[in-house]
Amino acid sequence: MVETTGVNPRLDQILKIEAKYPVETWKINDVHIWPVLRTRIYIELAVEDLNARFDKNTIEEGRKEAQESGQKRRPTRLHLLLDYLHYLWFLIKPLKKSKGIFVTPGSYNDVFQGKYYHKFFDPIRLKSKDYTNSYIIEIGKSPSHQLRNTFHITDFDFLHRIHERQIRKKLLVTQLEKYDEFCAEVSTVTSLVNRFPKRAMIEAYYTIKKYEAFFDLFIRKTKAKEAFSLCYYLDSYVVFGMNLAAHKLDISSTDIQHGGQGPIHLAYCKYKRLPDSGRYEVMPKYFWCWDAYSVAEIEKWSTDPKSKHKAFVGGHPWLQFIKEQLNNQAKNELAVLHTLQPLGELIPESMIQTILATGKDVKWILRLHPRTKSRKGELEEVIHQNHLEEYIHPATFSTISLPESLALSRVHLSRWSGSIIEASIMGIPNIILDPIGVTSFIQWIEGGHSYDASELTPQQTADLIHQLIAKYN
Repeated sequence: MVETTGVNPRLDQILKIEAKYPVETWKINDVHIWPVLRTRIYIELAVEDLNARFDKNTIEEGRKEAQESGQKRRPTRLHLLLDYLHYLWFLIKPLKKSKGIFVTPGSYNDVFQGKYYHKFFDPIRLKSKDYTNSYIIEIGKSPSHQLRNTFHITDFDFLHRIHERQIRKKLLVTQLEKYDEFCAEVSTVTSLVNRFPKRAMIEAYYTIKKYEAFFDLFIRKTKAKEAFSLCYYLDSYVVFGMNLAAHKLDISSTDIQHGGQGPIHLAYCKYKRLPDSGRYEVMPKYFWCWDAYSVAEIEKWSTDPKSKHKAFVGGHPWLQFIKEQLNNQAKNELAVLHTLQPLGELIPESMIQTILATGKDVKWILRLHPRTKSRKGELEEVIHQNHLEEYIHPATFSTISLPESLALSRVHLSRWSGSIIEASIMGIPNIILDPIGVTSFIQWIEGGHSYDASELTPQQTADLIHQLIAKYN
């Protein structure tokens, strides 16, 4: 029996089609490429579905950083010279030895008590002296220059080009039985699959292999025994290459949870077709999850006897790092946190009416998504136009971290943010506003600490907020 999402008909159709084809055997030379195609179809399909619900411009803005991480810049002569000098420096310079390396998009930095941290990696790096000298390699549009021992993947463009030229000279062997038939059948569900003919997957293979060559060199220079990542499935293929290098060098690769990983996130769920080896080389070997619900979703497929992919509860590094330092902050105010999403209207009319319905005694912390901090002016304008100034908590425009915002709050509201899990870990009840969030976090609702408000009126949502304030006082 094919397991389905139960809520997304198109994803369900793709899962049924997947079950009919030998996807676990598809290889280009030494790389099983099914996870590459599966995650790309999932991401593109999710974006297409969101386009149907929200303004297309905000969707594209929300994806821009991930897209830019995979774009190639056209090098000038000066760039080539600088890249060449950096390449020589990298080959000659000894790197500090460390137990692990860390690879991440550049949007997971936060400020706590005036200091910059990587939310998921720095708690690990600061916890043990084994990671004192460890390096973070950022992907995305630009380096942050805010963290210790940090490189940006574009620092090594010259090296990547050298590796790619060498890889393209090697014999290419493809094993893609019924690949074209698969794509033809999926195209009846979505035309997006037409973007991934065999030639496109071969190009993806070359990109992954050049990053594998880089990480092979980097791991050998640092003598790392562990490789950590966030968002292993994004379209730059950098982390696919890191996982492949770790697999070849027989060191562990671990993807740390960075948000919701529910039953419709095909990067983490329903991998029913595994290679004979029990592992897809481009995927992480281990999934570090925040909680038992997330582990249970992955274990629906990873507990297959032949599977070498494993999930475990590692906790939330960022919350664990600062929770004790926050202690129990006095909650003299009735503050409510609403984490805003990067897609669609910043604050829908229904939420404005909910804010007004809660009354002026309740102060709202409206927290911008880390990828949309540029919309601060828009947020200020919405507050002004709707005369919400007396309802807004000063923390709305502060630089405090999410855990600090949660520590000030009695209730947390979100459409579908992974902050729902973070609030639960900190003991803050959640109100989930969107059907996507309800589906993604159904276990938390069934557990009684999160509440489905996707069909409530603004007044009913305001009443629920007051009920939860009283219940969790």
